Amino acid sequence: MSNLKQNLDLFLSNYNFDKSNYNFIIQGSNNLEKFDFVESIIDHYYNNILNIKIDNILGSPDVINLSLPLYDKSGKKFRCLDNEEMILANYGIIDTIDTMRIGKEITIDQIRDLNNNLVLSSHYNHKFVIMNLCDHLNKEASASLLKTLEETKSKTVFFLIVNELSIISETIVSRCQKIQYQSTRNIDTQASFHHYFLSKYPEINLLHEYSENISVLKNIVDDLSRISEDKSSPLKYSSSWSKGGKIVLDYLVELFMTLLKHNCGNKKNDKLSFSQDLAKSLSISTPKLLKIISFLFKKKAQLTHINVNKQLFFDDLLIVIRDEL
Repeated sequence: MSNLKQNLDLFLSNYNFDKSNYNFIIQGSNNLEKFDFVESIIDHYYNNILNIKIDNILGSPDVINLSLPLYDKSGKKFRCLDNEEMILANYGIIDTIDTMRIGKEITIDQIRDLNNNLVLSSHYNHKFVIMNLCDHLNKEASASLLKTLEETKSKTVFFLIVNELSIISETIVSRCQKIQYQSTRNIDTQASFHHYFLSKYPEINLLHEYSENISVLKNIVDDLSRISEDKSSPLKYSSSWSKGGKIVLDYLVELFMTLLKHNCGNKKNDKLSFSQDLAKSLSISTPKLLKIISFLFKKKAQLTHINVNKQLFFDDLLIVIRDEL
């Protein structure tokens, strides 16, 4: 049985859409699979509950896909990004599509448009709202969405896909049922940290198809080792790291978390054959690792929600890491 089928069967064993309204938060680390999971739920609803054959689920008039907006040259919203585009934008690989600018936030205007759609009668039964990713809601949109979740009178199912649950308003989370998408992966624990990371986050393979900048990841451990030994200036790596964008921060968090688990004698780390060599290359005390990891989480939030100069952003990041190594 496939991983997707297992998650779908578990979901359907708990929910049969006999109620008018549902609010779900979909958690999990694999963005590709989370979206496919939601799409498979809606497909089951049409084909097995309503007995309606719909070839293009996302093209149904009752399915609303809400994500980062794409603006034309006049500043008018052209459309929302599809899931593959969202993954690329979320990692900072693309910021334009066909000369059109990708917005940095899900805005209150998008929630207002959603509300206008929800007051219209559905073509079949329930309407479905897929919000991908809720991490990008700005403050005003978040407040408006909360009101929508609480007051929507039409038969509507909300799927709020998230990466970092801590970013989402606690009041929104409290109005939703949390669904943890369980992803089964063939994680490489034998070769190196780099191969381990790529196997743990399979959507990175999609990014490789679009950008050679991701190749910077394989050099990060060596870069950090040279910085810690004062063999090179940290700013030397700022340009290449900045091209990798958010994925570099994810890589660094996973790297330093692996070192922290090694320092703390985490038994799960014993399965990672590379952890001992990694700790020899980067010998960092536990207090310093905790400071670095805390700093990286703050920087991730900045890169997600603020228009930043990436060069200066990574200049600052590298200097702080250098001071802690």
